Amino acid sequence: MDFLSSKGYIHRDVAARNVLVDENKVAKIGDFGLCRLMDTATYTTRGGRLPIKWMAPESLQNYQFTTKSDIWSFGVLLYELFSLGDVPYSWVQPADMIDYLRSGKRPDKPEHCADNVYSIMQECWKDKPDERPFFSDLKMKLGTLLSYATEEY
Repeated sequence: MDFLSSKGYIHRDVAARNVLVDENKVAKIGDFGLCRLMDTATYTTRGGRLPIKWMAPESLQNYQFTTKSDIWSFGVLLYELFSLGDVPYSWVQPADMIDYLRSGKRPDKPEHCADNVYSIMQECWKDKPDERPFFSDLKMKLGTLLSYATEEY
């Protein structure tokens, strides 16, 4: 994702179902059906099928997509991984997602998730897009965590 965003692309469908793992256990993002080259700071769309439970509040409300909305979705992807495959927001109806997120509610820390990983998820889920990290920041933070990985992860 760091590579895609550095080249000016937004994916718009960052989710565990779109991560491919090769024989060397290297994860790569797939399914570029919603991917777009950003020629402006924000990409706006109307209509089409979108992954509502993975979308940032600004994307749900205004159909605006940026690298920062991909960051939000990456946080949801982390939730999927550390909850061992739980469907995000399974308790929320799609039509209620905007109100749910705007009220400040977020998924609880998964049972099998370390506090420092959940903290990264929470950074990705900041309400204001400008307060969310960049993929380069996430790459560094997750790389540091992996270098100290124990059975906790």
